[in-house]
Amino acid sequence: MRLILARCLSADLRTPLLALSIFTDRLPTRGHTAWCDWRMDGAIARLVIEGKMTGELGQKLLIGGADRVGAERLLLFGFGPASSMDAERLQRAVVLMAADVTKLKLEGWSLGVMGRELDAIPYRDAAASTLGGLLQAGGGEDAVCLVEEEPERYGLLVREAPMWLRAMANTYGRTCELSLEDGKG
Repeated sequence: MRLILARCLSADLRTPLLALSIFTDRLPTRGHTAWCDWRMDGAIARLVIEGKMTGELGQKLLIGGADRVGAERLLLFGFGPASSMDAERLQRAVVLMAADVTKLKLEGWSLGVMGRELDAIPYRDAAASTLGGLLQAGGGEDAVCLVEEEPERYGLLVREAPMWLRAMANTYGRTCELSLEDGKG
């Protein structure tokens, strides 16, 4: 797997697929999901209100025409209740999401660290769980872009990700090529 750590404004993102988290007990949404919902005139919130997306763990909904958020498609993926989320549950949810995205056989896809959506997990732990989930899921030769807009958090990812990946590579028996993109911003 190729992992790209990118610092760019979401509007500048160009990706075939942007994966977003939906929680059963988190409406209005937060983080990347909230920004995308705003840019798409409340389309995500309407899906939740209408009951088409409940956020149950493993539930998924693919939305096309997401060019307003820099993606060809959005994948809304259910992560379960945010109120009971911890680092281990977050990693398991990322594994499920990444495994489903891999089945789409894309050349690449993007997601953000789920740090803003969760009150109980420090950002550092959320980032490590996200990376762990991506490695555990395996993937293939696809490129996964982990987007972080905030310079301070991007700096933490750049500093910490190589150490986390080395530690996790042995655990999951995976290799990962890491690169950086300091995009717009």
